[in-house]
Amino acid sequence: MLRPKNFGYNYGTKSTNPFQNEVNFDSNYIAKKATLEFDDMVQTLEDHKINIHTFEDDAVLEHPDAVYLNNWLAVMPQKELYLFPMEAESRRRERRHDIVEVIKNKIEIVKTVDLSHHEQAGAFLESTGSVVFDYKDRIAYAAISARTNEQLFNDFCHEIGYEGFVFTGRDFSGTPIYHTNILLSIASKYAILCADAIENLLEKALVVKRIEKTGKEIIKISMNQMLSFAGNCLEVYDRNGNSKLVMSRTGFSSLKAEQIATIEKYSEIVIVNVSIIERIGGGSARCMMLGIPC
Repeated sequence: MLRPKNFGYNYGTKSTNPFQNEVNFDSNYIAKKATLEFDDMVQTLEDHKINIHTFEDDAVLEHPDAVYLNNWLAVMPQKELYLFPMEAESRRRERRHDIVEVIKNKIEIVKTVDLSHHEQAGAFLESTGSVVFDYKDRIAYAAISARTNEQLFNDFCHEIGYEGFVFTGRDFSGTPIYHTNILLSIASKYAILCADAIENLLEKALVVKRIEKTGKEIIKISMNQMLSFAGNCLEVYDRNGNSKLVMSRTGFSSLKAEQIATIEKYSEIVIVNVSIIERIGGGSARCMMLGIPC
């Protein structure tokens, strides 16, 4: 995770992320509140015995979205590290060699692949924002949008040997969902999916059928629950090997009792308050965590 110093509203990403909200707050207040939310989230995860490594944001350069560390790199289970092309020029400056080197030293990365050169051709694939992985069954899901290029996704799946499924997810206004991890979360024994966001009935049926074929229980969320970030969550494991689902307070509050009960059959829900970050930045708890699959 990356502790923000200059978090704020990013005008350079608004056109592709309608989840962002411009608010009439002082920019210094927003940045300080985001830092407090981040620190509280880290403390909550540590209280649940979840291993966390935090990086510090650059104190000089303004990176309003740097807290969303998962958008420009990913580590695969085979200890391969990938750098991804991002749509917004303002976000490309978030890539940091020092972060990559720390990860390489800690995880003993065996292979590094830099895909960021695709930005020059206008093709983007924003890591685990654009791609939701089922690591166990070697499947990748992607909702096509301005930030998620279908050909690049297919090429990436071929390179890593994953079966790829593409579809288009849309909100109430018909705007493509900017990141797949807004509407889909894959855990080891279940999946949280906003199927209503997939307009094409064939695409919807194929995605649902493929998830069901893996033996995972599907917890379907509504469009309103998706807009409350109920799908933007991540299963992690604590130091004792127990499954935990990290989810924002906003997302959790939108869930019905039966949905919570289904999740709790498999995972303890860890609730974090990131209301300023998700309201202004347009991404929630999952977007703030670079998961390291083991």
